[in-house]
Amino acid sequence: RTKTSRDGTIDANWDDDDTTGLGVSDDSLKGLTIGHVLDIGGEVVIVASVDRDNGQIGVLARGDAGTTAAAHVSGDAFKVIGFAGNDTDLKNVTGVTEATTKWTNYVQTVFEVIDWTKHGELTRKGLSPAQATQVLVQEAEIRVAEMLSRMAIWGLKKQATNGSTRYMSAGLLQQLGDTTNRGARKYNVNGVLTEAAFKAVAKKDHRKDAPALLKLAKAYEKNISDFYGEFWKMWHEHNKPFGLESIQIRLGGQVIRAGELVIRLENFIASGDKVIPELAELANAGKEVNLHRWQGFLDIAKATGIF
Repeated sequence: RTKTSRDGTIDANWDDDDTTGLGVSDDSLKGLTIGHVLDIGGEVVIVASVDRDNGQIGVLARGDAGTTAAAHVSGDAFKVIGFAGNDTDLKNVTGVTEATTKWTNYVQTVFEVIDWTKHGELTRKGLSPAQATQVLVQEAEIRVAEMLSRMAIWGLKKQATNGSTRYMSAGLLQQLGDTTNRGARKYNVNGVLTEAAFKAVAKKDHRKDAPALLKLAKAYEKNISDFYGEFWKMWHEHNKPFGLESIQIRLGGQVIRAGELVIRLENFIASGDKVIPELAELANAGKEVNLHRWQGFLDIAKATGIF
């Protein structure tokens, strides 16, 4: 991952009384947002606006925090020494995206508006104000979770280049299907991952692979259980007890399925069989193999170095 620097240089001369149209180099502008406190040559200014289209910033005042306003020339360096935003700035603060050497993706913000007119309806139906608030917040949290789930699968990638465009995040389907920027999904199965290659792997002797898969399954079972424990503590620190049951049902199902996977692999190892039935079934002659099912199998296998 890259690390966006908060410091940088200006690319135009600043007069000592200018507060708008202050030129900043394009690379330096990437790390700035409203509220950042800059120190440039001993003068302190607070960023009031960021114009990414024109490569400029505005500041609240010159010579802030008891420092002296001064003229600066193109190429002078500045550093970010703090943050001095207020509540009204929050809606205008912009985030920073980092690049990766693996596969570039972007981060987007999900907004969910709560209709507080429903609060009155719920209280008139007998709920206390606190209970009504809790219901509305929990419903909003569920809607956000559903949106995040949709984005994780169907999301498409887009980089925001100016104030009129927006960042979007690529989901699983786009990432798996992007052979232009990521390259074909390859494994040690004679080249590009294909259905024929998967079937060949599925028919092989799985006994030597089973211990590594069992180790992975046990780690997953422990991790999902640990995650539930931490989530339980966080919930009770910030929420009422009711509402947790829906999350418990979902996570409980994952815990049970993880345990089932461990049992199945332990039984397979003890049986002396050569083939894992679930994989062999997919490889039956004439049976259609769903891409996403066998993609998942081989992704896990590759992560453990099995294939």
